[in-house]
Amino acid sequence: SMYGDWSEAYLFTTPSLPATLPFVCDFEDPAESTRWSFVDGAGTNVFTIGTNTSAVYAGANALYVTNNRTSGTYTYSTGSATRAYAFRTIHFESKGYQVNFKFKVTGGEGNWDFGRIFLTNATTALPASEAGSSYSSTTFPTTVAEFDGQFLYSGSNPQLSGYTYAVGNPDANGWVSVSYFLDMTTKAEGDYNFVVMWSNDGSSGNQSPLAVDNI
Repeated sequence: SMYGDWSEAYLFTTPSLPATLPFVCDFEDPAESTRWSFVDGAGTNVFTIGTNTSAVYAGANALYVTNNRTSGTYTYSTGSATRAYAFRTIHFESKGYQVNFKFKVTGGEGNWDFGRIFLTNATTALPASEAGSSYSSTTFPTTVAEFDGQFLYSGSNPQLSGYTYAVGNPDANGWVSVSYFLDMTTKAEGDYNFVVMWSNDGSSGNQSPLAVDNI
């Protein structure tokens, strides 16, 4: 046997290893789901990987905004100002990639309650504050690519304001298919974060918030 002096114990977590490409995520693999990271702001609304059928495109699970991560409701609290993120770190080479995913947002409130989906360097901080942030419905100073054209919103008149990469209009259940060619040939090989963001200002808004599936 070997013995030595005890030292004080420390608890810590390590980030998940970056995914390699090609990368496919339909949120059905429990191990893959644990590799997504979440940044919660001060508000009630957060992201979850859950089973609410209204937020799932196919299968049993999807990534979506909720005001109760325990119950997994597909509802956001319009009176609770929120900036929240979910992201997956992925290793990219200096090549071209095809990015496809499904998203749904049948609520929101224009420039005030909206979602965004983008790629940024893995070292870029994600500010968990709605007020005064440079991450707005139209401004992303440090992104590598914006997959949403502008912002994701569908209010009382179902429309996708500024959306330039959608393939067709929302289907009967509100889902939009996105296909985007990502040119990384001029970017350095390295780790990048595929980020899904939700922001709302805490005044009013419409249900339902952002859901994403089949990346």
